[in-house]
Amino acid sequence: MCVVTGANSGLGFQLAKDLAARGCTLLMLCRSEARGRAAVAAVQEATANKDVHFRLCDVASLASVRAFAADVEAKHERVYLLVHNAGVMVGRASGLGW
Repeated sequence: MCVVTGANSGLGFQLAKDLAARGCTLLMLCRSEARGRAAVAAVQEATANKDVHFRLCDVASLASVRAFAADVEAKHERVYLLVHNAGVMVGRASGLGW
């Protein structure tokens, strides 16, 4: 099983679509249930892979991550691939002055 965070848009979505096209069992993690479920439907339609699933998880919340991890541990033998698609925003507040 493969897990991709931030999988409802951008690079996360494109990677999820590619993994699904290759026949992977896939968990797409998103903070928004509506956007996550729409992304799963789009990936399933584009790839004909029905073994693509949504999980609600906000990786900025340790409680959310712990709940997700417990669910995965209970339901799946192992995770073969985890892509933590974390976004980075750099600006004045970062101290980098960009």
